[in-house]
Amino acid sequence: MTNLSPSSEQSKTSTAKASTAKTSTAKSSLRNGIILALFALVSSGLTAITWILTKDQIESEKELALLRAISELVPAQRYANEPYRDCVLLRDEQLLGSSDPQQAWRLRDVNGKAVAVLISSVAPNGYSGKINILVGHYVATASKATHLAGVRVTGHKETPGLGDKIEVRKSNWILQFADLATEDLKGDYWQVKKDGGQFDAFTGATITPRAMLSAISNNITYFQRHEQEIFSTAANCIDSEKEQTSE
Repeated sequence: MTNLSPSSEQSKTSTAKASTAKTSTAKSSLRNGIILALFALVSSGLTAITWILTKDQIESEKELALLRAISELVPAQRYANEPYRDCVLLRDEQLLGSSDPQQAWRLRDVNGKAVAVLISSVAPNGYSGKINILVGHYVATASKATHLAGVRVTGHKETPGLGDKIEVRKSNWILQFADLATEDLKGDYWQVKKDGGQFDAFTGATITPRAMLSAISNNITYFQRHEQEIFSTAANCIDSEKEQTSE
């Protein structure tokens, strides 16, 4: 029988311990990996379930927000359709101020005849960045030419107390566009008075109203060029939202 020296026995013991440690580490890593994978799977599942449970609420909130904006610009008795579902996507970076598609919500009477449209667009050059606006356009009738239903700001980061006067709750500046005929208003008209136009600026804030007036003018130009197309295109906003959500 061969007698092992103490050093040999210690070496074998160390090797065995090292092997056991490696096996333990591998098992631990595998266990941790499985736990993380399960956690990710559960998290994804919970996110999906949350979206399924809240998507109808989100859609309802979007619709209510739109209806509130419409009600400020167009009396409910003037139209009979559901504008939120009668919506088309528009693309024109030059006139609508963004490479992202904008939206046009169409208002029709009980016979399906066009009454007005609300077109979203962007003033890209506000003092503090982009200003999102909504411009309402009444279509021409036998008794009245095309004119504005009004304008509202739907998003901005302008300076509080200065540029934020574009909000209807901060000042009445934006109310001056309601019922304004637009057929022959071109050129210098859509500028602040100090630039030779027709509109007041704000004390200490000229960049914001300049950006607003330019965006409103461009929005009007888009409507004038594409009115027939806007009302004849099949509604596609909600379908587009569904496609984006499923991606």
